[in-house]
Amino acid sequence: MSSHTQIEPINFFVPDLPKFEAILAHSIKDVVDEIRLADVEILHRYAANNAHGNMNDFVLSSTELFYKDQTLTYDYGADIQGNSSVDRSIVLKMKFTHGPVLVRFWLTLEADRASISINSVLLDHKLKSAELDEATFAQFLEAARLKPDVASASHIWH
Repeated sequence: MSSHTQIEPINFFVPDLPKFEAILAHSIKDVVDEIRLADVEILHRYAANNAHGNMNDFVLSSTELFYKDQTLTYDYGADIQGNSSVDRSIVLKMKFTHGPVLVRFWLTLEADRASISINSVLLDHKLKSAELDEATFAQFLEAARLKPDVASASHIWH
């Protein structure tokens, strides 16, 4: 008999998924803007060649200024949609993990916009599904962000 306590994740159906997607999209906007600075052809090549290590490094470098380590990550899946270079989009499988919340989602990058589609929200035993409303979700996202160290940067402006 094992003495380990097993944590059973709870699948959680988000009652108003579009609102949760909007909150997540707003929270990661600066990361998406950073990703969009890349040459789209490079991202397409990474996706087409299943170069997940390269894609992971790229996403990591885009998130490290904004989020705590391992909270917003590439989840090792990418796809290219569309046929011509004009209508092609890239879809990245992503994951947000902070505290008792794990959200898996697709980030779709098109020529002129980006969108998010949440696949699943998992909670561990520390949080009951009734406790995860839109405000609490936004708080978890905010808590995972890095805070600028204004005090150590203040010497720059003197």
